[in-house]
Amino acid sequence: MSQNTQAPSATNINSFLTRPVARRSAGEKVREFAKKFEELADIQVTNADIRKALQFNILDAGNDQVLMSTVLVTLYLTHKGVVHAGVFEWIIEDDSQRLTDLTLPTPQGSVTIRRTTSDVADRELWEKAKAKIASQSNVLPENIHFAGSDVIPSEAVATDETLIHATLYTSTQAAMAVLQDEVVGAPGFITIPALVETSNLQVGIGYADGNTVTSTGLPVRSTLSIALTATDKAQPGVNQTTSLHRKKVELTRVDGYVDMVYRAPPAPAYGQPPKTQALYARYVMTRLDTQFDAITLEGMLLGLASAFTAGYDWTWAGAFLPRYASSAIRSGSKKSTELRDLGAVGLLVPLDEKGPARHTLISTKTEDKDLAALVNHAFNPEMLYTLHVTETGDLSWVQEVFVAAARGHQGAIDKIVRSADTLTGGQFSQRWQALRQQTGAPATICFDDKIRLPIGYYTDANDGTKHDIREIDLLAILNAFGEKDFTVVQRFQNAMDNLSMQPEKRTEELYKILDEVFGVGRYVVTDHATPITFAAVFLQALNEACVAAGADIRPMNRQLDFSGGTGRVAYGHLDQAILRPEATAALFTNGPIGAQGRSYTSNVYTRVY
Repeated sequence: MSQNTQAPSATNINSFLTRPVARRSAGEKVREFAKKFEELADIQVTNADIRKALQFNILDAGNDQVLMSTVLVTLYLTHKGVVHAGVFEWIIEDDSQRLTDLTLPTPQGSVTIRRTTSDVADRELWEKAKAKIASQSNVLPENIHFAGSDVIPSEAVATDETLIHATLYTSTQAAMAVLQDEVVGAPGFITIPALVETSNLQVGIGYADGNTVTSTGLPVRSTLSIALTATDKAQPGVNQTTSLHRKKVELTRVDGYVDMVYRAPPAPAYGQPPKTQALYARYVMTRLDTQFDAITLEGMLLGLASAFTAGYDWTWAGAFLPRYASSAIRSGSKKSTELRDLGAVGLLVPLDEKGPARHTLISTKTEDKDLAALVNHAFNPEMLYTLHVTETGDLSWVQEVFVAAARGHQGAIDKIVRSADTLTGGQFSQRWQALRQQTGAPATICFDDKIRLPIGYYTDANDGTKHDIREIDLLAILNAFGEKDFTVVQRFQNAMDNLSMQPEKRTEELYKILDEVFGVGRYVVTDHATPITFAAVFLQALNEACVAAGADIRPMNRQLDFSGGTGRVAYGHLDQAILRPEATAALFTNGPIGAQGRSYTSNVYTRVY
């Protein structure tokens, strides 16, 4: 029997006084998941060398001094005679170990920090994971590479074959990618010049009132989706229109929704009517993913480039058509509260024909032309693009580089630039530099919106389906509270956008509003996200580089063509993030540096750039 040389204590007593059977079966469920991963890997991983290198280790809550048992999906790689390991952590949620809230002091008063299971994925858990891998292999701790973490919900069962496949796919992709990135250094991505040599690229727009899901089955809001597909170019002598054998592959998919940002328009010139366009559309990307097997940063950038379609000729506005925008809250009772009536913007912007200074709900009809008129009167043509990067999750490991870049980590910035050059065949850097010289913009890729955004779901009281709590955006708040209590609208705007507030205060305020919307205890927070808003110059450079590389992206099914057509908060980086429509047109054939305020620093462990 092995001897434990660590000093005994009350908290690790079981590791010293071991017995054949533990009193509490904390590790039973984790072993079930590890066993199912093993069984599926035996079937799915056909390369014998890779299967041998893929192992499933366990951190047991009963014996390893961790709060919740965790499966460590570990992929080993020998490179230049040195053994490395890429490790992904699957935390098995345990309802008996719910985390308590914290109360912390800030310069603006004490705040309550709500904690979720994802907070378990901290540095201490990672250090224990490294120690476990090192003790069971010949890998030195410095050669063990963090590949991400996620939570398997308490209600999940190991017999769910779809869940097991999705979670095994996620973790093995992450482990392989981090080893390629940090050890081998292989880019491993097909470029736009190679794609367009044999394929035509098309973008499909999808409007819906619904959700997509994560690999663990949690709902992700998606009312505007953008799919980039590649279709084989027709061979000589083959009718391009009627051929049934031209292969079509979906490359990337972006899911998200359209939010709004209010910004008071400038005072009109003498004798001129006041400008009513006080809103900017913000495409919030809740899920940005490749659709081929490999998940890479280049694939993320390709999907981001396709997302420009949302801002082309007001395409985003189709998500507000009444036949798509019918979402309602039914949490705790079967009484519904309508969320998506765009006429509620009249409570922010004076659009009432009876009086230019009146703020009231605007009557909306079903005809597209009525929506077009409302959008043209209330919204500026420019647009913002924001990505929600969750602290843990099936895509956090590849997207957290944007958070690091937004916080000024040069290694992350360099990595994104290299990937953009790889994607575009070397076209990106020169265009980004030229645009920065032309505009005087700093070398900023994206901005940290400086809030820790709750991610989770509520359950529909009528049919029991789960919905993303991100349905509660500015328009939803206007509909729910705009007429009866406008102070809630102002509080929501401050929580989301006011950079002069402490980030902990903003998050606490957002939680309070969610409690008012759903009722305390009637929604579940599973994680948190950092909203990242991309700098306009970066997006324009990426767009121009894609065009120069040969991308000729054709929107297949745009629904609308609108061409031609009083919360006041501090939003320090808005001017640098607004992307004007002319900056994206070429892709389709048919303030101060940085922002004021402090970033929210979470204890969740991430890769170091």
